[in-house]
Amino acid sequence: MSTASPGQSLRVLFIAQCFTPKVGGRASLLRDLIRNLPGDRTSVSTPGAPGAREADRELPARVHRGPAGFFGAGELGLTLWRRRLTRICRSERPGIVVASGGTTEGLLAQHVRQKRGLPYVLQLEAPELARIGLAIRADDAAGHRLQRMISEAAGIVVGGPTCRFEAYKLGVYPHHLHVVRPGVDLETFRPGEAPPALSERLGHRQGPVLVAVLGESTEHDLETLLRALASLRHQRRGARLVVIESEPTDHGALVRELRLEEAVHFVGRLPPSELPDWYRLADVFVLARRKEAGAEGGIPVALMEAMASGCAIVATRSAGVEEIARADEDALLVEPGAHAKLAKSVLGLLREEDSRAALATQARQRAESEFGAPRFGRDFREYLEVLYFRRLGLGTLEPPAEPPVQETSPAV
Repeated sequence: MSTASPGQSLRVLFIAQCFTPKVGGRASLLRDLIRNLPGDRTSVSTPGAPGAREADRELPARVHRGPAGFFGAGELGLTLWRRRLTRICRSERPGIVVASGGTTEGLLAQHVRQKRGLPYVLQLEAPELARIGLAIRADDAAGHRLQRMISEAAGIVVGGPTCRFEAYKLGVYPHHLHVVRPGVDLETFRPGEAPPALSERLGHRQGPVLVAVLGESTEHDLETLLRALASLRHQRRGARLVVIESEPTDHGALVRELRLEEAVHFVGRLPPSELPDWYRLADVFVLARRKEAGAEGGIPVALMEAMASGCAIVATRSAGVEEIARADEDALLVEPGAHAKLAKSVLGLLREEDSRAALATQARQRAESEFGAPRFGRDFREYLEVLYFRRLGLGTLEPPAEPPVQETSPAV
């Protein structure tokens, strides 16, 4: 068993399948976490990706990359990556492993535990927990394997209280769950003017711009946003909607049905450096989730990014949304699927500039107090150290040095 020596910070090894940044998705959060994780003993194991190595150099961690196909090549890929992880553990000597993602990462972390005796933590979101739950309920060999992966984890980290429900369905005890709310880079996502070139990219038509960012969640309700835009354009003919998707899908039929061909601009996956400017372009940021999303929708990272960017926000209610934004303080919230109410709320903000500015200011202030990436890193590190040193008792921390005692001459 590997343990940390007195006075030595706990070394952490992250295993991640998706590490290159994506729009509002877990990968960008993972980078923010590693950038802000206190201590200098962090390493990351992840498959390779085009153009990723330059970004790796900016991280305060050793990043070990291999062929991306390792994760997608079935048992052969897992076998090759297990061997790579064994070598990484031998050279880096981590004290704890964090599997940041779904089943593949967790099974690799379980292998490290079996071979090297290292405890592992699963960092999961509600959608991933739901998918694991479906596999376990299938009651086959693969499901039993995942059940062992869950039960052998030293702990499970989730992004918010609503994610707990999905973990409870898997039989995870409350004391094995810990909430660490994600954070975003407040310097990257901040209020400001969008570059003129970005406005020109949308054409020279006049009118307010709505922006929606669709990340990794499958619960986004683009139909409600499109119908809300069609309703809004009865009052504001020049209104446009920019849809930023990490995984572009075909919505052409509905766009044509609503006659929005000239009003909707679809943007694919963006480099991380470009995304903040699109938030600044928004007169109003809009977000809609399906009625049945519930806890499975996960934490809406794009909502946090929009708040940090000082956007006026209109969103539909869901468990994840209401964890982040307070109704009528940080955002205007309407019922799921209510496209007419969403359009009415957007129109009200467009007409009342003072109300829109006040909502945007409050959103930024909330982001500054609650959603900063440094707090995210500190909270995550604190959890790992409490788990490792206290709950598991796998090492000792050197107590803080006592100030030297000043000797004084006796009074005469």
